[in-house]
Amino acid sequence: MKLAATPFGRSVVRMFGSTLLASLLTPPLFGAGVTVRFSGEPLGEGGRYNRALAEEWAQKTGNKVEYFFRTSDSSALQVYQQYWAAKSSDVDVYLVDVIWQGIAAPHAVDLKKYYDEEVQKRIAIRFSVLPTRPALYSDPEVLAKSPFFKIMPNVFNNAVARPSTVTGGDYNQLSTAFFQNVNTVLTGGESAQAVVSEVEKVAKRILR
Repeated sequence: MKLAATPFGRSVVRMFGSTLLASLLTPPLFGAGVTVRFSGEPLGEGGRYNRALAEEWAQKTGNKVEYFFRTSDSSALQVYQQYWAAKSSDVDVYLVDVIWQGIAAPHAVDLKKYYDEEVQKRIAIRFSVLPTRPALYSDPEVLAKSPFFKIMPNVFNNAVARPSTVTGGDYNQLSTAFFQNVNTVLTGGESAQAVVSEVEKVAKRILR
């Protein structure tokens, strides 16, 4: 998925974990009469609600959705990467975590034009999930549920990108180096200064 061009758009997309879901729900992304395989939110209230939205889209467009509840841990990303490496057609739409977007981008289609404001509004009101549509941050109904939304545009415009944005498919290497070295500090094995230097070496090697 390509990120929005404005600073606001780039920041929102980085922080919004349900981008592909919102994209799926607006016709006419897929032609009528097709089956769309959707790996979505883990089982729970959010997952059930997202599946209901996907089924609502299917009814509106004359399509069928096969919804799969993905696992809630990092193993889901490992499975996704296997699908992408194999260019598998077993899944059509993936709900990606906010920190996976740099990894997913080379395998994704730009769906920005399909973002549906009404669907995002419903999700924002029900779950306080940050939308990608700037107008929703001043929407009275959204603000009535989540008043803190009104300060978020300024937060986004001054946000710093997560490492996944610049490291892409190598993000797991940096993430692993980070948590392993932090654990070393917490258990008294190394000084903070030493592990910062080690993580920096890994980051520089990835970005070469």
